[in-house]
Amino acid sequence: MKLPDPSIDNAPALAFCYAMDYEPGTHGWHTHNRHQLVYAVSGVLQLEVEAGQWLLPPQRAAWIAADKPHLTRYLTSVSLRSICFDPTFPDVPHADCRVFSVTPLAREMIVYGM
Repeated sequence: MKLPDPSIDNAPALAFCYAMDYEPGTHGWHTHNRHQLVYAVSGVLQLEVEAGQWLLPPQRAAWIAADKPHLTRYLTSVSLRSICFDPTFPDVPHADCRVFSVTPLAREMIVYGM
């Protein structure tokens, strides 16, 4: 499986969305120079960081801080949606990695942003 798209780290925008579909597999340990909000519209992925690991079904999302090493496993076919933020973007969370529930409104906002 190829590594995550390097254009994530080189995009000129301060914030942007992208959509990717993955078959079951693994993206090994890697980092991005941008913060990411990661959300699976369908399927289940496993997110792992040094401090823990979580399953992310469509009811949950994750915040991954810039330069935070992480590994993603796609346990099923996954339709992934991510919002990437430049580290200079104002008012982003300061947490390394957090997993949280996605409300129906938040889900629609993420999907609309694509």
